[in-house]
Amino acid sequence: MDRQLKAHCLVVVMFLLTIVVRLAESEPRPTLLDNIRSADKLGVVMLADPSGFADPPRGVHGFEFDLVHAFARDLGVELEVVAVDDPSAALEWVARGDTHFAAGGLSPNAMFASSIRFGPAYFEFTPQLVYRTGDVAPLSLEDLDAAAVAVGNYPAWSDIPGKLLARYPKLEWRKTGGDSVFEQVWSGSAKYAVAGSHDVLYSRRFFPGLRVAFDISEPSPLAWAFPRTIDDSIYQAASAFLETASKDGSMQILIDRHFDHAQGFGDANSLTFLQRLEERLPRHRPLFESVAESTGMDWRLLAAMAYQESHWDPEATSPTGVRGLMMLTRAAANDLGIADRLDPEKSVHGGAEYFLLTRHRIPPGVSEPDRTWMALAAYNVGIGHLGDARRITQLLGGNPDLWRDVRKYLPLLSEPDVYRRTRYGFARGAEPVNYVRNIRNYLDILLWKTRPTSGMVFTNPIETLDFGTVDARIDEPSLLPLGS
Repeated sequence: MDRQLKAHCLVVVMFLLTIVVRLAESEPRPTLLDNIRSADKLGVVMLADPSGFADPPRGVHGFEFDLVHAFARDLGVELEVVAVDDPSAALEWVARGDTHFAAGGLSPNAMFASSIRFGPAYFEFTPQLVYRTGDVAPLSLEDLDAAAVAVGNYPAWSDIPGKLLARYPKLEWRKTGGDSVFEQVWSGSAKYAVAGSHDVLYSRRFFPGLRVAFDISEPSPLAWAFPRTIDDSIYQAASAFLETASKDGSMQILIDRHFDHAQGFGDANSLTFLQRLEERLPRHRPLFESVAESTGMDWRLLAAMAYQESHWDPEATSPTGVRGLMMLTRAAANDLGIADRLDPEKSVHGGAEYFLLTRHRIPPGVSEPDRTWMALAAYNVGIGHLGDARRITQLLGGNPDLWRDVRKYLPLLSEPDVYRRTRYGFARGAEPVNYVRNIRNYLDILLWKTRPTSGMVFTNPIETLDFGTVDARIDEPSLLPLGS
């Protein structure tokens, strides 16, 4: 009887074990996406800026980084970035499974098809041939003769020299080293360069006089590279994120934020600014840095504002009576307790304080960097006129919290049919639009010129720029509610 009982118990135990095993097998295993969320970390390999800039305002600090950062934020995890200089190295990281994915100027590459899958295209650019003003513009590659052509470390067209070498054997395809392709053309070490249309647009401000001769090839897509594995959860999540970003307009907002203000900024502006950066800025930089330290602002933003106002001339005076480095009005100076507007230290301190007070009055729903761009516009045209423009923006279907929308409608404040219906009336609305655009370009150039010579810091420069704070005790009224 005991033997029968033991056998029965053994059968029961085996049965229960079988159930437990089957239940365990039926439990879904954590996906890669689950593991990423559990670890609170998304690992991404990114290329350093293809133009050779080692730090802001481009490279891993630019559009691509912000896009990857937005994806990490969408997943609710921290972003961990590793920078590499070579596109092949980035793809090898992915092929080995040493990173969740790679980004930064990557295009589908057939050489890695067995180990890598590329996500959907999220941006498109065109490889272009760049030359310097003063040289004869070539019409085709046949016109280049035996010239040296600098080619950046762009994986999207890394095979272009190989394809064209047989057709144009006299060309010297020169891979860039420490200098960017633009620097090589600018210095004369290379007569021409191949660069992406987006980088040409962005970088011409740093190298005024560069021109586009013609397109080298058809447009190329940019895409993220993922390991080709059975578990495609992170690939699917990224694809869904990019699709949503494209449909809801956030992708275009990001593109505009990084590239739109560079359009229409002429060579003359860049050249003059770069010259005065060498001639005048050293005299005033200690003052900008001192005021920035005391107010919490970034000195380069202060310097960009001062240049837009006075071209760094402490005795500047306009026909309308504004004076000094920051071109303060008499009324603003009186409000700030400044007797001598031509005193550089008082002018910069006053300008910084006035800007911070203005920025304090921008509604809290406006986030960075739009908050600062709107504060700059209000600094120029007045907080009331900015409020009118925001109301117009909302009434016409735009987003009053986005500078890219508000700037479209600010010029309407000079139209009688519009300004007669506003609270604060007529304003030269196009002026603050140009004002903000110029300051953003000067700020980009200052960020580039003062970038660290070594080391990479993987942050969004706009988010980490110190725009400054005001004393919480200051009781400044916010903009009136829209539609009031």
